[in-house]
Amino acid sequence: MIFTRKHLLTIWALSLLNLSAHAESCPSAANIVDSINFVAGAMGSVIESLPRKIKITYSPSEGNLGGSVHGWKYPDLNLEITGSKCGNGLSVDGFKMLVCHEIGHLAGGPPTRPFIFNDVPFSVEGEADFFAASVCLPTIFKDENNLDFLLFFKSEPGIESCRSKSTQKEVALCVRIAMAALDLTRYFYATWDSAFMNTTPGEIPTFQTKDQNVVQKTLEGHPTPQCRLDTYLLGAACTYDSLPLTYSSFGNGYTSCGPVSKIQKPSCWYHD
Repeated sequence: MIFTRKHLLTIWALSLLNLSAHAESCPSAANIVDSINFVAGAMGSVIESLPRKIKITYSPSEGNLGGSVHGWKYPDLNLEITGSKCGNGLSVDGFKMLVCHEIGHLAGGPPTRPFIFNDVPFSVEGEADFFAASVCLPTIFKDENNLDFLLFFKSEPGIESCRSKSTQKEVALCVRIAMAALDLTRYFYATWDSAFMNTTPGEIPTFQTKDQNVVQKTLEGHPTPQCRLDTYLLGAACTYDSLPLTYSSFGNGYTSCGPVSKIQKPSCWYHD
């Protein structure tokens, strides 16, 4: 087939439409609600298999977009997304990753930390990040047309791990997850509260950098944005072999990098 200039412009325009989820902006209230419902629906088998019933809600406020899991409505759990501001911007894909991260606290598996309910293992922040990239986003994006991401991001320096995938479709999915992670971690960097976190955010996260910190004990709190990006990239490259899964599968399943129990998580938050 011979492409005319008109054909090429049409393809380019359609590509931009498909990549609109990556654009740096702030999701509208409608986009936030739609994204929450989309993620919750795609992850239904995981959510329904949790030890306790969970309600996912959105409470608009003037603060930055964020999420938390609490047990204020005993005996149910509540995953609550709050806020409406996005600092310098947050893509819709990045926001979906944020929702996936919160689900990951309840479904990500070990390492865990104490939680309100003893029957609900609560994954630490780093493991919730790994779950978001290795389980949740692959589940919600796997049936979408992700190939357009290759047009702009296949040559992005620093995501060589995505190029190890065996098919173009898998590479494209990995790249889309990586770009969502870059958006989200730069949002974390822009909105970092050093007083609340009791630490500084470090440098602005990039694909070309790795967090060189080595913890002596697995970190339960929030890693630096760069450390989180490192974890997301690992998860994007090491997706679970069979998706979607149920709650009991995590922590002992197999990924494209081998048994999940054998994967060396970034030492900036994980210590074996």
